[in-house]
Amino acid sequence: MMPALVNGDHILVDTKPENLTRGDIILFYDPIKNENAVCRIIGLSGDKIIVENNKVYVNEQLLNESYVAPENSQQNKRPGTYQVMLNEYFVLGDNRDHSKDSRVYGSISKNTIIGKYYSTLFNSE
Repeated sequence: MMPALVNGDHILVDTKPENLTRGDIILFYDPIKNENAVCRIIGLSGDKIIVENNKVYVNEQLLNESYVAPENSQQNKRPGTYQVMLNEYFVLGDNRDHSKDSRVYGSISKNTIIGKYYSTLFNSE
């Protein structure tokens, strides 16, 4: 999630957020790693996501991603078109070249979300 979060950050998470919106950072259960993970919500229920040429489009509109550093945005590893189903979210890590996210395992179910990022307490590194 660099540069927003770095390894060793201790974060506060709202485990009962009233709503989740595009751009929110969430903690969720990662089915590939079999552990908790942190990613950013890119797509909401019903959205069509296109990842191509190092850009992300939501419902055919280019997504402004000021939170992704240019050196972390070479997304050509997993270009594609994705449809977000009901009660699901499409998530991407900000460090796109090194993130396992919805490009790998598809949209995540709402019930795998543990909470929404609230703030960083401190970094232990």
